Amino acid sequence: MIYGLTRSRELVDMNKKFGFGISYQDIKNLLATWAKDELENDYCPSEIVNDYPAVIIMDNDDFKTDTLTGASETNHRTNVMFVQNENLIKDNLTKT
Repeated sequence: MIYGLTRSRELVDMNKKFGFGISYQDIKNLLATWAKDELENDYCPSEIVNDYPAVIIMDNDDFKTDTLTGASETNHRTNVMFVQNENLIKDNLTKT
């Protein structure tokens, strides 16, 4: 959150030192990993089984954008996770 609001290396690393969150470099690595993953994987996982309940978990990330003009803009990313109960699916598949 601190990185998203301030982009301050000092504030992020100070919070890491006190045991809150991760380092500034770890945040940069995480953002780069997310960007790479999004470029390489734009699909719904094949492991999702049709006709069985699924929980979809979504997380919204907004980050302040550094601009040359100092304009107040944000970058946006939405993370999505699909969760299905594996035991429920196996039980139903064995019954049919």
